[in-house]
Amino acid sequence: MKKLLVICLFSVMLSGCEKPQQTLDGSNVESLRISIVEMRNSLPLDEQTRFDEAIELAILNDINFNDLVIAGRHKNADVITRKMCQSLDGKTVKEIFLQAEEIKVQKLAFK
Repeated sequence: MKKLLVICLFSVMLSGCEKPQQTLDGSNVESLRISIVEMRNSLPLDEQTRFDEAIELAILNDINFNDLVIAGRHKNADVITRKMCQSLDGKTVKEIFLQAEEIKVQKLAFK
Protein backbone atom coordinates (compact mmCIF):
# COMPACT_ATOMS: atom_id res chain seq x y z
CA MET A 1 0.00 0.00 0.00
CA LYS A 2 2.82 2.39 0.87
CA LYS A 3 4.54 1.63 -2.44
CA LEU A 4 1.38 2.49 -4.32
CA LEU A 5 1.09 5.77 -2.42
CA VAL A 6 4.73 6.64 -3.17
CA ILE A 7 4.23 5.86 -6.86
CA CYS A 8 1.09 8.02 -6.99
CA LEU A 9 2.81 10.93 -5.24
CA PHE A 10 5.81 10.65 -7.54
CA SER A 11 3.62 10.69 -10.64
CA VAL A 12 1.73 13.74 -9.35
CA MET A 13 5.02 15.54 -8.73
CA LEU A 14 6.26 14.75 -12.23
CA SER A 15 3.05 15.94 -13.85
CA GLY A 16 3.42 19.26 -12.03
CA CYS A 17 6.92 19.73 -13.45
CA GLU A 18 5.71 20.30 -16.99
CA LYS A 19 7.35 23.36 -18.47
CA PRO A 20 4.84 26.11 -19.34
CA GLN A 21 4.63 26.97 -23.01
CA GLN A 22 6.52 30.08 -24.01
CA THR A 23 4.38 32.84 -25.52
CA LEU A 24 5.15 35.94 -27.53
CA ASP A 25 5.04 39.29 -25.72
CA GLY A 26 3.37 41.78 -28.05
CA SER A 27 3.22 44.64 -25.56
CA ASN A 28 5.61 46.62 -27.79
CA VAL A 29 7.89 46.05 -30.79
CA GLU A 30 11.05 45.49 -28.76
CA SER A 31 9.39 42.96 -26.45
CA LEU A 32 7.97 41.16 -29.47
CA ARG A 33 11.37 41.04 -31.17
CA ILE A 34 13.06 39.69 -28.04
CA SER A 35 10.38 37.07 -27.42
CA ILE A 36 10.52 35.93 -31.07
CA VAL A 37 14.30 35.46 -30.80
CA GLU A 38 13.98 33.60 -27.47
CA MET A 39 11.21 31.39 -28.81
CA ARG A 40 13.17 30.64 -31.99
CA ASN A 41 16.32 29.78 -30.03
CA SER A 42 14.38 27.37 -27.82
CA LEU A 43 13.45 25.27 -30.87
CA PRO A 44 15.53 22.50 -32.46
CA LEU A 45 17.47 23.62 -35.55
CA ASP A 46 15.12 21.90 -37.99
CA GLU A 47 12.13 23.74 -36.49
CA GLN A 48 13.81 27.18 -36.53
CA THR A 49 13.48 27.60 -40.30
CA ARG A 50 9.85 26.54 -40.16
CA PHE A 51 9.30 29.02 -37.30
CA ASP A 52 10.92 31.85 -39.30
CA GLU A 53 8.62 31.17 -42.25
CA ALA A 54 5.56 30.92 -40.00
CA ILE A 55 6.31 34.22 -38.23
CA GLU A 56 6.87 35.96 -41.56
CA LEU A 57 3.59 34.61 -42.92
CA ALA A 58 1.69 35.63 -39.78
CA ILE A 59 3.11 39.16 -39.81
CA LEU A 60 2.59 39.76 -43.53
CA ASN A 61 -0.90 38.31 -43.47
CA ASP A 62 -2.04 40.81 -40.84
CA ILE A 63 -0.88 43.82 -42.85
CA ASN A 64 -3.76 45.42 -44.70
CA PHE A 65 -2.97 47.46 -47.84
CA ASN A 66 -5.42 50.19 -46.77
CA ASP A 67 -3.65 50.47 -43.41
CA LEU A 68 -0.33 50.87 -45.24
CA VAL A 69 -1.73 53.66 -47.40
CA ILE A 70 -3.20 55.48 -44.41
CA ALA A 71 0.01 55.07 -42.41
CA GLY A 72 2.01 56.37 -45.39
CA ARG A 73 -0.20 59.42 -45.81
CA HIS A 74 0.09 60.34 -42.17
CA LYS A 75 3.72 59.22 -41.92
CA ASN A 76 2.70 57.14 -38.93
CA ALA A 77 3.76 53.50 -38.90
CA ASP A 78 2.49 53.06 -35.33
CA VAL A 79 -0.83 51.75 -36.63
CA ILE A 80 0.91 48.91 -38.47
CA THR A 81 3.33 48.04 -35.66
CA ARG A 82 0.56 48.08 -33.04
CA LYS A 83 -1.58 45.78 -35.17
CA MET A 84 1.37 43.43 -35.73
CA CYS A 85 2.18 43.28 -32.01
CA GLN A 86 -1.44 42.68 -31.04
CA SER A 87 -1.89 39.90 -33.59
CA LEU A 88 1.08 37.92 -32.24
CA ASP A 89 0.69 38.70 -28.54
CA GLY A 90 0.33 35.62 -26.35
CA LYS A 91 0.77 33.08 -29.15
CA THR A 92 2.70 29.86 -28.63
CA VAL A 93 4.87 28.06 -31.19
CA LYS A 94 2.02 25.64 -31.93
CA GLU A 95 -0.41 28.50 -32.49
CA ILE A 96 2.01 30.25 -34.84
CA PHE A 97 2.55 27.06 -36.84
CA LEU A 98 -1.21 26.49 -36.98
CA GLN A 99 -1.87 30.06 -38.12
CA ALA A 100 0.76 29.73 -40.87
CA GLU A 101 -0.84 26.51 -42.10
CA GLU A 102 -4.27 28.17 -42.15
CA ILE A 103 -2.87 31.09 -44.16
CA LYS A 104 -1.32 28.70 -46.67
CA VAL A 105 -4.63 26.86 -47.06
CA GLN A 106 -6.49 30.16 -47.56
CA LYS A 107 -4.01 31.31 -50.20
CA LEU A 108 -4.32 28.00 -52.05
CA ALA A 109 -8.11 28.35 -51.98
CA PHE A 110 -7.92 31.74 -53.72
CA LYS A 111 -5.85 30.41 -56.63
